[in-house]
Amino acid sequence: MNKEELEKLSVEELKSKIKSSTSALFVALVLLILFGVYMFYQMLEGTWKAGVQLAIPLFLFAAMIPTMNNLRSLKEELHKREN
Repeated sequence: MNKEELEKLSVEELKSKIKSSTSALFVALVLLILFGVYMFYQMLEGTWKAGVQLAIPLFLFAAMIPTMNNLRSLKEELHKREN
């Protein structure tokens, strides 16, 4: 988020956005772990075919990076205001 946008948010809104961003990261991480377990199972069974299935964890990871950056800036702004 831009610094201007962060400055306009109240402390309650910052906390709410931090909670929602943390939840989104948690869900993406759980999906990534579940897909890893599924991929490992398929490799053990010999039914794994690399291809489109390999794009799923890459897209999940690509979605997690901006969310992590946004969460970090939200936490920094909240920390500035509380101190």
